[in-house]
Amino acid sequence: MERTVMARIYHNALYLNEDGDVYRDQLFHGHINKLAKVVTPNHRDLRISKVYHYECPWSWAQAELAVISAYKTPRDKLQCVFRCATTIMNLFSMASERGISAADDLTPVLVYVIIKTNPPSLYRLFNM
Repeated sequence: MERTVMARIYHNALYLNEDGDVYRDQLFHGHINKLAKVVTPNHRDLRISKVYHYECPWSWAQAELAVISAYKTPRDKLQCVFRCATTIMNLFSMASERGISAADDLTPVLVYVIIKTNPPSLYRLFNM
């Protein structure tokens, strides 16, 4: 039921300002593209542990996130992000000797994956 309703109201619900919203998304997408050119796993602000650099650029996680715009409902979008985070955590478990990774490990890698993937309409994704 949720998918049916969202499919019918998607454009009206997420593009209230029509061209203004589209332009904002394009502008934000462009900013993230510029950021993706300078951000590396060694970036000083990300502080990704060297242990996890072997799996970089976390292609499987990027692939999970790349299809997020195909989903219309907030629940489906959240599940997509959850699958991306789960993929990262699975890669961590293979790379880490200590076995358990924490949010402090996940967050910088998730930020890196989001920047490198730069899915369209990223602004709406986080402002739903």
